[in-house]
Amino acid sequence: MISSKPEHVELILTGRSAPEEILKAAYLVTEITLVKHPFYKGVDER
Repeated sequence: MISSKPEHVELILTGRSAPEEILKAAYLVTEITLVKHPFYKGVDER
């Protein structure tokens, strides 16, 4: 699917643990890591 998409189409994939062949085919790869979140200090989600 990635190699056969039209040139004018942008394909966005999300998720974890992407296979190496997807990473190699990608133009841009980012990784987001949690640094700080109020939940871990006991703040209620409401």
